[in-house]
Amino acid sequence: MRPRPNVQVFNCEHKLRWSDEHDARAAVSFLVANSKTGKLWVYKCRTCLGWHSTKKDHGRAWLVTEGKPYAD
Repeated sequence: MRPRPNVQVFNCEHKLRWSDEHDARAAVSFLVANSKTGKLWVYKCRTCLGWHSTKKDHGRAWLVTEGKPYAD
């Protein structure tokens, strides 16, 4: 019988991912400036060690809004 895949890794595969903080902030700044997304945060993923974006502030993320990155 095959082992079940790690659910966290599976979920991580379907997210936008950047290799470093700079690229994540630049991409999210562009998204925020060119859409009605509002506030977005970027964070380092503990599962894949890449960077993702989120609409929720979980206390361990960097706020990016109006095309300018801020430490939240």
